[in-house]
Amino acid sequence: MIDREQLRGLVREVIREALAEARRPAAPASSPEAVRIASDADLDAFVRRLAALMRDPAAAARIESGALRFTLAGGAVAPAVSPAVDGVLTERAIDAQPEGATLRLGPGAVVTPLARDRARARRIKLERTR
Repeated sequence: MIDREQLRGLVREVIREALAEARRPAAPASSPEAVRIASDADLDAFVRRLAALMRDPAAAARIESGALRFTLAGGAVAPAVSPAVDGVLTERAIDAQPEGATLRLGPGAVVTPLARDRARARRIKLERTR
């Protein structure tokens, strides 16, 4: 059994260690690592890399603490806006647009049902002009 003085000694030792840990300067946060995500393939590669990093306990701790941070390379990219489209808009024309683009449709433009579905799937916005 531990007597009163031994218990006090153990408590003092624990407090000393905790204070020493609290006074230790934090590791400086590294500058953010630039990540380029311009396509689904880029996103997939980044997520796979992040999953691999999280399997390493030291890297996982750096990510969770904020010591390892990420930022988008080149900043945000504004979606493309096309000039007004006249005539028939087909799925082939939708496939030629970057994902997330905006297509302006002239007053006489006709959109095929398949083109409308493809635009929705690729997050392409269709706007009618007057």
